[in-house]
Amino acid sequence: MKKLYVFVYGSLCKHQKNHDLLNEAVLYAEQAWTAGSLYTGSSYYPLLIKDDTSITYGELYELNENTLEHLDFLEGHTSKEPLFKRESALVGTEKGDVEAFVYYWPHATEGTHVPFNDWKVHQMTADPFIYYFAYGSCMDHVRFTEHKVDHLFTELKGKGELEHYRLGFSHHLSDGGRADIIEDTGHSVEGVVYEISENALEYLYQREGVNTGGYRPTVVDLILNDDTLVQALSFTVLDKKDDLTPPLHYASEIHRGGSKYLSPHYMTGIEQRFLNDLPVRDFYDYLQKRSRKKMIQTMWSKFTARDFSTQQYVNFTHRSSADEAIIIVHGITAELDHQREFASSCTRNADVFLPILRGYVQNRGDIGYIGQFDDDLFDFIHFIEAKGYEKITLIGHSMGCANILRLIRKNPLLADEYIFVAPFFHPRLPVYHEDATEQPEPRTDVDYTVYDKKVFFLMILHKMNIHRFNQHTVAEIPDEFHHSGRLHLSFRLLVSRFLEHIPSTIFEGIENRISIYVGEKDEIIQHEQLRDWVKEKWGHEVQFIKGTDHNHILHHPDLHEAIS
Repeated sequence: MKKLYVFVYGSLCKHQKNHDLLNEAVLYAEQAWTAGSLYTGSSYYPLLIKDDTSITYGELYELNENTLEHLDFLEGHTSKEPLFKRESALVGTEKGDVEAFVYYWPHATEGTHVPFNDWKVHQMTADPFIYYFAYGSCMDHVRFTEHKVDHLFTELKGKGELEHYRLGFSHHLSDGGRADIIEDTGHSVEGVVYEISENALEYLYQREGVNTGGYRPTVVDLILNDDTLVQALSFTVLDKKDDLTPPLHYASEIHRGGSKYLSPHYMTGIEQRFLNDLPVRDFYDYLQKRSRKKMIQTMWSKFTARDFSTQQYVNFTHRSSADEAIIIVHGITAELDHQREFASSCTRNADVFLPILRGYVQNRGDIGYIGQFDDDLFDFIHFIEAKGYEKITLIGHSMGCANILRLIRKNPLLADEYIFVAPFFHPRLPVYHEDATEQPEPRTDVDYTVYDKKVFFLMILHKMNIHRFNQHTVAEIPDEFHHSGRLHLSFRLLVSRFLEHIPSTIFEGIENRISIYVGEKDEIIQHEQLRDWVKEKWGHEVQFIKGTDHNHILHHPDLHEAIS
């Protein structure tokens, strides 16, 4: 007996109003297509118009005569003047072409054209927020950050598993293949599920080349976090070719992004794929570097300062013995997650230490006297030196660079190397974006406010030797260490971070120990103005790190290559 197939594209598709009429049918292909153009019509169902120049997407089912009769009744095919006309047509699938019944609209076109000729995509994208299934490079946030759209992908819902698909690399570019989901029974693809808005969707359409013939959007069923069935939008390649080895940068994005969320078994399969089946050049070296990063241990510890108080610090330690200690002085916010990523990305044989400055955990936004940070940092550096490291390197990030300038002025030979990253040397320098200390745009994670007029007034009083207002609040920052969420910083805490006047001779005799880096997309510092100011002030060079901002520079690969 000849098998019967039907191509469905509207209310008969999965999760649509009339899908229960296919209860006795068997899904043959979730990704199916045939010639035609799709229109919205004037009711709840779309209209398929014959059109050899266009492709409509839907699902293909194997069915029996009884089910076919029900479908004919639904589509009005049994009447003398049918609502829809059933005809045989060639339907494409990943398994090959199949002859199937298709219900066409034989009347004048109604409604508007359905974008992408996919009713399920049209229905899903009408909602303001939808799930998006990323299985390739979009699992990794580096390019989101570089493109300044990371704020659109903050609602990460967890791991998604797409059953009966395999991961292919069927989209060919000049430097290699790009990922694809290809329907294939018995396989599964894991990925990351985001909840996204219309703005994120527009970005994805551009990135995936939807309007240039690269990928098309599609709706798939996922198992979210191993227990919940959800529908999500994803992308599949239009012109599928044989799998092609991807370039290293793309393979590393998939591995780096997936390793945070996907199952160990699946990640092992990805690694073997890039090592053996589709051998990616230098991927083994990449894995070796990743392995060294995983050997980092994070420990909270304490040291005793000269006033006999106990101060906290974070120790990012390699399991193997390191001969160098890197001490990071953090900015106006500690940015613990970014500092941890710095330690994980660091390729030097070094242990990384992050002293949490006084007033950030204890004392809640205040210190005992102006200049106490200097004393605390000297005490901490001597504490680390006593551990027997051969080399001490001081790294300042943002406002932490100003603290290091204060230390250098007092003892320029304190450290063997000084690295300034995204340096905020002094608030009065002509190198900052306008309103850099005001509330940021949503796309940034630099989130603090400094009350400049209040600082100015209290500085006048300070110079007049009037100190009774030194404990007053002059800044508000996110609080990483307390449930309240915000921390108010005092005048004496803030001014203890800066030199009142920066000497032009501060680096004399230690020029070869100094390096300065800033991201070209820094949202606080205008990188070219900083370069010019540093050149004029100290005769020193500033190195630009492309494609990164004020905080993400800490773990940008180009920075770590430069300081390695």
